Amino acid sequence: MANYWNALEHQTFRDFEVVIVDDASSDDSYDELCEYRSRSRLPITVLRNERNMGPGKSRRRALESARGEWIAFCDCDDWYEVDFLEKMMRTADELSADLVMCNINYAFPGGRKKTLCRMDRLGRTATTRDYLVFSSMTLCSIVVRRELFVDVEMPGLYHCEDGAVVPQLLVKAKKIAVTTDALYNYFIRNASLSTAFKPDAYLGFLEAYDVVYDKLAEEYYEECEFIGIKMVCYGATLNAFKAGVPKSIVEECLANFRERHPNWSDNPYIGSLDLRKRVFLKLLEHGGYGVLKWLSRSHSVLVALGKLGMSGTVM
Repeated sequence: MANYWNALEHQTFRDFEVVIVDDASSDDSYDELCEYRSRSRLPITVLRNERNMGPGKSRRRALESARGEWIAFCDCDDWYEVDFLEKMMRTADELSADLVMCNINYAFPGGRKKTLCRMDRLGRTATTRDYLVFSSMTLCSIVVRRELFVDVEMPGLYHCEDGAVVPQLLVKAKKIAVTTDALYNYFIRNASLSTAFKPDAYLGFLEAYDVVYDKLAEEYYEECEFIGIKMVCYGATLNAFKAGVPKSIVEECLANFRERHPNWSDNPYIGSLDLRKRVFLKLLEHGGYGVLKWLSRSHSVLVALGKLGMSGTVM
């Protein structure tokens, strides 16, 4: 939390408010937040959920409480660079954008960082289809006009909720802009929500894709299918095997996906994935579940060592 507070207190852009949602913590976090609010120079609102609601519904509650024209999110373990707001708002102003995206850092214990350059391939001529394919589906790496959230479904998921929301915002934005600076720090800890073996984590990926499919498939079928390949064929399968979910259940989930996308392996965007993901998908296509189980179980170890990206939450 120290990095989180320091980054907020020292933002070079000063005209902002902070809305914090305590998601029914069982310790003294709420009291500590209120105490911090009393001595901070920032305008801070602290909300408390009566029961645990997860990140999706908590973000919606914060959004409804916020008064500003622009919205940015930051998870409690993570932090902004001190010039996050300044650079994002400057980019929005210079390019008359209503949604701005940046690169992110994976931050590891001990201070080591690894930058994910997802935005580098998106120039000023990028189309909505390009953004749907190549953007990082990380809600915390964007700043967006609050009006874009009207009619956007923010499902109450604990995993992959960003993947359900970001595509909806991308297709609603009239102008999207990108800064290639890595301005958001995504903290990796061994026992974090994103790396732990959660038995039902894979379900979040499936439900998130249901939202994306319902909202986008009619107009952006190939791009929607590609998002589904990352969410379902890769993200859900990886997390299911990590948690020891039986192969029969994984096969059923994939069968449901194939009903929507019988020719998914021919999607024109698969070639843009890194080699590791392409190999994973090729094994999946040909039923190599034994190898996939081994790859999935070794994934968290490699993430902790900084060798790989996360399990699909940051896509």
